[in-house]
Amino acid sequence: MAPAGTSESVTLRLMWRAIRRTLTRGPVIVPLAGPPRSFALLAAPEALPGFERLTSGNGWRNEVNIARGSIAFARFRPVQKAAQIRGPVLLQAGERDGMVPPRAIETVTTRASHAELARYPIDHFGCYWPEHIDEVAGDQIEFLQRHTSAADPHRPKLFPTALRAQR
Repeated sequence: MAPAGTSESVTLRLMWRAIRRTLTRGPVIVPLAGPPRSFALLAAPEALPGFERLTSGNGWRNEVNIARGSIAFARFRPVQKAAQIRGPVLLQAGERDGMVPPRAIETVTTRASHAELARYPIDHFGCYWPEHIDEVAGDQIEFLQRHTSAADPHRPKLFPTALRAQR
């Protein structure tokens, strides 16, 4: 199965290109983000516009060297490992996310024993935009407060006192 937003043929071409270049020790430069069915590592409707908006003005280039790590990326299957999660986990799903399908997040929620799911009317990058960041980050803070020493004085501290003093 190909990573979300990519077709099997694109994944196979990327992997073949990476293997060939790895053997010759040269870089394998491909676009990081692009439209669906493109030759980009992350091919989804919001991929390129999202990265461009996040990185505007800082000289970001839409390229990545896939010679190293591309096989691990292609084998990344978090849904299959969800049942191994033992602690509390907050999953946040954008209802219009074309890069990480909400259905996959819902499956992780059912498989991880202490999972909580929060849904938002956003795409993959919506959590970074000013109109949504307060709600998304607020849910994260609330989750952490419920599951760390802030909620239970008998629970071990999240950060040792020395580290908290430096923050």
